[in-house]
Amino acid sequence: MLEPHPSPSQAEPVDRSKLVSPTPAASASMTPPPSSQVPPAVKVPASRTPTPAANNFLASPPATTTTQAGQQHADADAAAAASSTLADPPSTARVDSASVEELRRMVRDLTLALSEARTSAAHYKLQFNMLQMESRETQNRMAVELDMAHREVDVLQAAEERRKNELASKPPRPTRTTRTSCSTT
Repeated sequence: MLEPHPSPSQAEPVDRSKLVSPTPAASASMTPPPSSQVPPAVKVPASRTPTPAANNFLASPPATTTTQAGQQHADADAAAAASSTLADPPSTARVDSASVEELRRMVRDLTLALSEARTSAAHYKLQFNMLQMESRETQNRMAVELDMAHREVDVLQAAEERRKNELASKPPRPTRTTRTSCSTT
C-alpha cells in the first residue's frame, strides 16, 4: 500500500523543464496550445494594438507571429523537451528497482505529463470543432449567396423575356415626319 502523498514542503522539487511538450510546427492561422503560451523569459515587444487603460480586462491574445526572440524561446523549449526524461519513459527495470520516493516522483511527473497531454488534446479538439463550425457557416453563406445570384439571374431573364414579348406584340409605330407647309401666292 502506498503512503499518503507528502505535503508540498516535503516533496522533492519538480524540474518543470522536463515536463514541457515538444512544440509542433505551428501554422500562422492556428492558436498555439496552452502549454506553449508560457510567457518568455526575455521581454518580447508585443505587436498588438494598445488597449485603453479603462479596458485593461479586455486584453488581446498573444501575437501569433514568431519574432526572433520568440523563436529562440520556442527552440529552447524544444531542446528542453528533447532532453526530457519523459520523452523516454522509465524502463521496467528502473521502475522495479526504484525506491518509494522515486516511484512517487515518477507518478507525479507522469501525472503532470498526462494532464498536459489532455489539455493539449482538448485544445486541439476545440480548435477542430471551431474550424468545423466556421466551415459550415461559410458553406451556408455561400449557398445563400448562390441562391441570391440564381434569383437575380431569373429576374433579369424574366424582364428580358417581357421586353421581347412587348416588342413582338406591338405594331410598328410610324415614324413622324415634319411637314412643311408650302404656301402659294
